Amino acid sequence: MEKVLVTGSTGVLGRQLLAALQDGGREAVGFSRTPQRGSLAGDLLTGRGVQEALSSVHTVIHAATNPKRALDDLQMGQNLLNACQRSGVQHFIYVSIAGVNYSGGYDYYRSKFAVERLVERGSIPYTIQRATPFHEFAALLLRMLRFGPLQFVPQGVNLQPVEAAAVAAEVAHIACGDAQGHPPDLAGPEIMSLEECARLAGYRPVVLPIPHPAFRAMRQGALMADRPKVIGGSWESWLAANVGQPDPHNFR
Repeated sequence: MEKVLVTGSTGVLGRQLLAALQDGGREAVGFSRTPQRGSLAGDLLTGRGVQEALSSVHTVIHAATNPKRALDDLQMGQNLLNACQRSGVQHFIYVSIAGVNYSGGYDYYRSKFAVERLVERGSIPYTIQRATPFHEFAALLLRMLRFGPLQFVPQGVNLQPVEAAAVAAEVAHIACGDAQGHPPDLAGPEIMSLEECARLAGYRPVVLPIPHPAFRAMRQGALMADRPKVIGGSWESWLAANVGQPDPHNFR
């Protein structure tokens, strides 16, 4: 059976990728700086443990990311690709974000797009699977913009949030086959403003022209998919299923 390595295996997507692969009978192992039981420890930024983790691996799913340090993504991607080439990995799957080519000068999106270019220029057969932001991202964004009873939202920002478990299932299926290059982006069933997201979450949003480069990029098309494959449940259904659940970003 062909072995799969999942980087970022303690993140929102990584945990569900491992579960989807293992539930499907695949031999899959996680790789993270803070691994859970059954995963491997290492650091993509320094290269610690990477080469050892790739022993006998056929497919790598690269889901590790660090939005707080944009250039880390580029270095991690380069280190991992170099190690994969040395190890003879046969399929490299990079999970990216819809619309990162519209970076708007935001370093994190620009770095994600640069990693896509690294993957394309490499010698390993690849799949670059873009997806719109997860429901968890929309929830995190609202939480970051909440100050006491006030829920601020940036003006003119639209999302098409998608269920992380549905993305994991799609990527796990891709890992069972040949490299696909650039399959259609994955997106949830609804396009909505962040203001609508806040109202459905039970808040009365205060809409402001917040001058942050990430929001400028979103207004220019970042995070939105062009002719996507629509999957998963709605934002409202995700909210209903996750009331009272712990913050998944605490596991990053």
